[in-house]
Amino acid sequence: MQVNISVVSHGHFKLIKDLGSLDLLSNEQNVDVCIVDNIGEEGFASWCNERNINYIKNDIRHGFGENNNKAFNLFKSKYSSASQGWYFLVLNPDVYISPEQLHLLMKTVQTESITFSCINLFKDADYKVYDNSVRKYPSLLDFLSSFVFANNKTILNKSLIIAPRKVDWASGSFLLFEASLYESLNGFDEGYFMYCEDIDICLRANMLHNCKLTYLPDVKALHLAAHENRKIFSKHFIWHVKSMLRYLMVKNCISMRKNLKKLFSA
Repeated sequence: MQVNISVVSHGHFKLIKDLGSLDLLSNEQNVDVCIVDNIGEEGFASWCNERNINYIKNDIRHGFGENNNKAFNLFKSKYSSASQGWYFLVLNPDVYISPEQLHLLMKTVQTESITFSCINLFKDADYKVYDNSVRKYPSLLDFLSSFVFANNKTILNKSLIIAPRKVDWASGSFLLFEASLYESLNGFDEGYFMYCEDIDICLRANMLHNCKLTYLPDVKALHLAAHENRKIFSKHFIWHVKSMLRYLMVKNCISMRKNLKKLFSA
């Protein structure tokens, strides 16, 4: 089964080299990797060429969603239509997944006919410290509580989840789509520059296509996450607030449309 991996780099060339995950994955059969270089780092293109990794260099910086959509469109041009049975993996440059774990993931989604999935991310290489990557849909109060009091009630306790389970959403650090689903969603909403694109696409998959995200706790990877949005009125904080407001608007609009459809069909 073909899996095509999208990685967006924003100054992550050294990290990608040091982690070594893409070095290994790019050598696997039925795996194709595309790196979107958002700032144009020196030497990146030649490094990718040596490893047969697709490379896209941006002349101007684009948002997370738009960059992943670029990679998807490149894969569409290489692998014909998205209905041909391939998968599209959105992978952060700071995530290390071994070829063995990727094979386990692909075997699981094929065997269980899973269209949309995420895995168990950890903050340490010993897989003991969970990354809080799977959550419930946030409300406005949840956003405010997280910003002001650093108290996020939407986080799911991974230690209690020992079998595959449907969840509301997961971090865009690692999301695996059947290509046909990603295409039907028109990919990420490019109206977001950074933050909440992952919540949005999980919400739309669920509410518009009846396809809820499946969390697979037995598939594991390391995530060296760094969060930069906590400082009030910082650039990242402002981006997060704008994205939060857009997400809440989208959620309300979808809910309103569904309610009106039920009303008029009754």
